[in-house]
Amino acid sequence: MIPAVAESKECTSCSLGPVPFGPSKGASQRADIYVHNRGTTEATTTVTYLDSKGNKRATQQLKIPALGFARVDTSKAMRRGRALTGYAQITQSQQAQRLAVQWLVRNEKSSGQMGFNAVGTTSGAPTWACVDSQRGKNERQRSLTTLAILNPTTTADQATVELYDAESGRRLSTQTVQLPAGGLVDLSLSTKEYRQASVGFAMVRSSSDGALIINARSGGPGEARRSSCQPL
Repeated sequence: MIPAVAESKECTSCSLGPVPFGPSKGASQRADIYVHNRGTTEATTTVTYLDSKGNKRATQQLKIPALGFARVDTSKAMRRGRALTGYAQITQSQQAQRLAVQWLVRNEKSSGQMGFNAVGTTSGAPTWACVDSQRGKNERQRSLTTLAILNPTTTADQATVELYDAESGRRLSTQTVQLPAGGLVDLSLSTKEYRQASVGFAMVRSSSDGALIINARSGGPGEARRSSCQPL
């Protein structure tokens, strides 16, 4: 039983990201997707995997009984090639059943894992706030937060990311990120002006008022955890 699945928001078409998928041999991370069909009839679903540029790389089919669960092993998404980190979309071929979806990302070299709840593909928002963001001066900070910014639309976009200090509320830095149509960008909150790691929050805004979907994760191997991002 995955407790967070029962707590997750329902969606009939769901977006997940970042999701490592493909052959697990030599991969540093792997993921399992858990889908709960909250409808009263069987749900026929398709899991579509896309790379960070929005290109479709693989699909998986599954049927989930009414009020039942299904586990998707993402390492079996592709038989050949190397493992990739991108995102996934879960769609239904017929009935628009209510689904609750979570995915767990495990580090194969340690006991660390992170759990995420999927959101509906139509639930994106142009502005997000990510609290409890861990910032650092370089990529080696073990507590560093990474924002996974997904642009699920068919039009390229640009996002502005502002970092704020938790105590004073002072804006510390601003940067822009180019988002390809249907693409996912992993942004590490590393800024050279910081002498040490600090905690604050990040604001992410679409420059075109487009719908974005954001997840955040913090911590290094063995201490990974999820940061909270909410649409505004």
